[in-house]
Amino acid sequence: MGGHHDGVYDVKFVMRLVRFFVNEEGEEGDSLMKMKKVGSLMDKYLREISPDHRLKVSKFLGVAESLPDSARDCYDGVYRALEIFIQSHPNLSFKERKRLCRCLNYEKLTLETCKDLAKNPKIPPDVAVQALASQLPKLQAETKRMNFLNNDCSKPVLHPSEAKIDSSPPYCFEQKQILRFNFQQIQKRKTELENLCNEMSAHMPKIVKSNTH
Repeated sequence: MGGHHDGVYDVKFVMRLVRFFVNEEGEEGDSLMKMKKVGSLMDKYLREISPDHRLKVSKFLGVAESLPDSARDCYDGVYRALEIFIQSHPNLSFKERKRLCRCLNYEKLTLETCKDLAKNPKIPPDVAVQALASQLPKLQAETKRMNFLNNDCSKPVLHPSEAKIDSSPPYCFEQKQILRFNFQQIQKRKTELENLCNEMSAHMPKIVKSNTH
């Protein structure tokens, strides 16, 4: 998907192609499916060009932001490319690293990727905290859902002859155990994320100071 031009990735050409595609396609039905396929290809392209020491921040952002947000259900691929870019460009300033992070939709990062982002010393601390905080509503919603299912499963399973008295689904013992385990895992992840957020907030002044010097 990306050609070379005099030994350098021809990023401008790729961006023109993508812009043309976006202008021609909508964001509904089959067009949205095509958009997501292109989004997946662009994430792979980003990872391919990120190690190029001659690639500028503006060009990386140009490629990353060339598609609408709807083209990606998950931004883990964009973060992986960003991570490679930062590692391959060790002289980036604090402002440049923060600018790079604008191409991420934190709410579309997985919890594991958010944890990796938060532990990355090259990521500005306020970005890390914002990314982690974006995960809390999802975990709280999932906890609420699991609470509901767990309460529903706490009802006794009735004999078929009594089914007309209570129309609740007759969950079996194994299903209850699975739900209980999932609920415990979500609670564990939520607590872990909250602790990580608190830790990042507490250390933010120190990290900001070290990053700006």
